[in-house]
Amino acid sequence: MIIGVLSEQGGSLRNLAASGQAQRFVDQYLARYARHFERVYYFSYADEAPPLPDGCMVIGNRRRWHRCCMRFSSRCFTTAGFASATCCGSCR
Repeated sequence: MIIGVLSEQGGSLRNLAASGQAQRFVDQYLARYARHFERVYYFSYADEAPPLPDGCMVIGNRRRWHRCCMRFSSRCFTTAGFASATCCGSCR
């Protein structure tokens, strides 16, 4: 089974690190999920690829879309990111 973990709107592991919470989140949540699920995807609003436990993967905002556009891209999700979705243009 696969699980997706959504960050808060506009959130990222980088934001969690700024407040000192990233390591706790990775160790206490993502690592535990990875033990019970085949694959764990963390959806981030930032373009980031931090090291994560085995079985975990960050799906980052590679195109640096505005956060309001990201919610519409979920139907176009692939493991390569949001490559097939179309942006509304507000992030240009």
